[in-house]
Amino acid sequence: MRLSKSRFVAGVQCLRRLYLLVHQPQLAAEAGGGAEAIMAQGQDVGEVARKAFPGGVLVSPDHEHLDEAIRMTKELVGNRSVPAIFEATFEFGRVLVRVDVLQRIAANKFRLLEVKSSTGMKDHYAYDIGIQKYVAIGAGLQIQAAFLMHLNREYVFGGGEYELSKLFSAEEVPSEIEVAQAEVNLLRRRPHFPAIGLDELINEIDHAIRTPLVVDAR
Repeated sequence: MRLSKSRFVAGVQCLRRLYLLVHQPQLAAEAGGGAEAIMAQGQDVGEVARKAFPGGVLVSPDHEHLDEAIRMTKELVGNRSVPAIFEATFEFGRVLVRVDVLQRIAANKFRLLEVKSSTGMKDHYAYDIGIQKYVAIGAGLQIQAAFLMHLNREYVFGGGEYELSKLFSAEEVPSEIEVAQAEVNLLRRRPHFPAIGLDELINEIDHAIRTPLVVDAR
């Protein structure tokens, strides 16, 4: 079974939550109007952000055609005339991710950008960005740097077309706060979770999905 980025993050936060998400989704809280609005806003921001990378190509196959998405991504990575890839799809170590923007900076070197509708870095973004970089590098890419591309809180919309250079800010994610360090920090705040490495964590999450949940009914 493949682990998506969202399932990986859910597993890091709580293995029980991951199990219920996979096996008993009816027990998960349904998204309310507020959550739906946030998701819609994120999608809209992502589409606007793509305009900042003219000539970029979207990996169009959806979540039901992931093998095709992976194949198309591989072709685009190999095409040096493509300056950016949107929704680039990679799989490594049973984890599958889709990268918002993969920007080519040299023939075989890329920047990874995660687009958020927030106005700055948040602690939990480190897992989100870190697992993408981990998988992309594992799939054979040279990732020079990872960035969070977020809304600029100082931008004032004056009507008409967005000024993309002012609408967004790109914040480089230092290596020390990517997934390895974020994992340590998060696990320190959750002493019930074992302090293990990323590979072991992925195996633990994968095992949690496959193992039946035993509930004490006493």
